[in-house]
Amino acid sequence: RDQASLGAFLLAHTTPAQLNELSRGLRDDFLRSADNGNGLDPSLEKALGLGAGDKVSHMAGRDPAAASVALAALTDPGDRAPGINTISRTWAAQEVGDAAAWAVTLTDPAEQQVAWRNIADQWLQEDSRQASEWISGLPMGAARDAVVLVLTERVGATDPDLAWRWALSVGDGKLRSEAMSGVAKAWNARDPAGLKAILAGPDFPEADRAAILKALLPGPAGR
Repeated sequence: RDQASLGAFLLAHTTPAQLNELSRGLRDDFLRSADNGNGLDPSLEKALGLGAGDKVSHMAGRDPAAASVALAALTDPGDRAPGINTISRTWAAQEVGDAAAWAVTLTDPAEQQVAWRNIADQWLQEDSRQASEWISGLPMGAARDAVVLVLTERVGATDPDLAWRWALSVGDGKLRSEAMSGVAKAWNARDPAGLKAILAGPDFPEADRAAILKALLPGPAGR
């Protein structure tokens, strides 16, 4: 009933470890209370370690669109990070098209990567064709590479030829080798001779070939 007194008591009479343990159970309770129009006292927020990002993340669980508006007012990356993750996951599960439209407005590469990966993961489960079209329209860069990696992991086992073409589009050399190696394992299980023929091509990058063969050993294509 008296949040200020509770906050002061917790700060004065608990160790950091005890406070951390207590806050795990109390955070959601007080955030739900705030949902019902009950504001949180600053001392209680401090005691529970609640930041602006925690509030946005909590909001995203019930209304990701509203949370995206609240997120726009935050400038500190540490405050924005939990919101980016929860908004993208929750919104993608509810309405992936709207989540994608929001995600492409993000300008920070690290935030793009988190949001785009979460959305791609959900969309590929629902409709891989539409998800592929969306990914095709993303600008080249580290965030897109991360999304393509998700795609290759999702479709590699069922359509390794498609996954292979996507893997080749990854710009970062290390991630490209990782994506290609993952697809190659699935392809090797289905058609080792076909994979071996591709790897033996004169125009195939030697660095990628070496990484793939290492990943496949002792499989047939690695011998």
